[in-house]
Amino acid sequence: MLNSTVEGGECRIFADLKLLKLPVKANARFGPAEQTPAQRQALLDEAQALGAAQGLPPLSPFGQRLYRRYVAGELSVAECSAQLRQRYNPT
Repeated sequence: MLNSTVEGGECRIFADLKLLKLPVKANARFGPAEQTPAQRQALLDEAQALGAAQGLPPLSPFGQRLYRRYVAGELSVAECSAQLRQRYNPT
């Protein structure tokens, strides 16, 4: 019988009292602090709170859609920024 958990960047597989440690491959699209949707959401929540504290307006519907895609892992921060620049600062 196999049982597995992920802890600290390792996948631990327990098989008949033997512990096997296998590395969990990080997604190169995201930094170490934004590997999971929960981590990406926490970073986004923090950025939005800082923006609100500085008196910035809330995100546009377009920005909200981009950041939902970021949290889902479909876009990186760089890709979101590029799309925002293209939409609001076309050159």
